[in-house]
Amino acid sequence: MLKDYIRNPYRVFMLLGDRGLLNWLSDEPFLRLIYRANIGQKLNLENPQTFCEKMNWLKLYGHPQQYTLYSDKLGVRAHVAERLGEEYLVPLLGVWNDPDEIDFRALPERFVLKATHDSGSAYFCRDRAAFDQDAARKKLKRALRTPYYMKGRERQYEHVVPRVIAEAYLDSGTDALAADYKVYCFGGEARFVHLATDRGTGRHMKITIFDTQ
Repeated sequence: MLKDYIRNPYRVFMLLGDRGLLNWLSDEPFLRLIYRANIGQKLNLENPQTFCEKMNWLKLYGHPQQYTLYSDKLGVRAHVAERLGEEYLVPLLGVWNDPDEIDFRALPERFVLKATHDSGSAYFCRDRAAFDQDAARKKLKRALRTPYYMKGRERQYEHVVPRVIAEAYLDSGTDALAADYKVYCFGGEARFVHLATDRGTGRHMKITIFDTQ
């Protein structure tokens, strides 16, 4: 790990950013530092060419207010139901403003808790009797207090109301969590599919990329 920092000293800014110690920076210098730390090259915002450069350009010059709906795990449900149908939604089991309001006795044996305004704060319960309710409440309270949009300056998360939702557990039939598919679209057309498997097993998560064929 030390040799990584020797090779790219900018990596120290990743640690500072994760701890919120760069929150005082405005968006553009922050993104330039974090890009240099991650990629090892200067961020080209004047004439972005790569996928990562264009994503960072959109953070600064796009229209995050248009993406807020899609970033809200609760708010987007009505949009999906209207456009595709409610049968495509994972069943919703509850919504709370405060994790202390959660009545775990009213939830099924298996469920998933997650914050509506961030990424990575999902807590999977496979056995309610063995589930650490106090630890889940503590972590969710911390998530609700955290301004997630500051982590990567993804401003679409800034106006999402922080809440906790419970959804049905999707049983994969194995010890792994359900496979996660992401379809990447460019110019309105699907170009490739990102598949994540082996989550929640203690093994390394596998990521496979497929083209449209």
